Amino acid sequence: MALPRELLFEKIRRDRRQDPMVSGRQLALRYKVSRNTVAEALRSPVPRTRKKPEPRTSVLEPVKGPYRRDAVGVSPCFRQLPGALGMVLAHER
Repeated sequence: MALPRELLFEKIRRDRRQDPMVSGRQLALRYKVSRNTVAEALRSPVPRTRKKPEPRTSVLEPVKGPYRRDAVGVSPCFRQLPGALGMVLAHER
């Protein structure tokens, strides 16, 4: 199980204080993180905050309109039929 980043940074910094000759590569192997993470932990006691990605719209948004299910359950262009027929286009009946 992965450690929280604050605790991980604290442990990396503690190990370096206890043994200044330990390399970044050894610390990375010990904690199973990248060497970049070790370097960041040694530079700063607090990890950077993660950026939240801005929400994206779907690529299918322009063509999804007529086929989207509405709040009732089935899109107006589809009709639920019993048995093995399943969903068929409403204009076919």
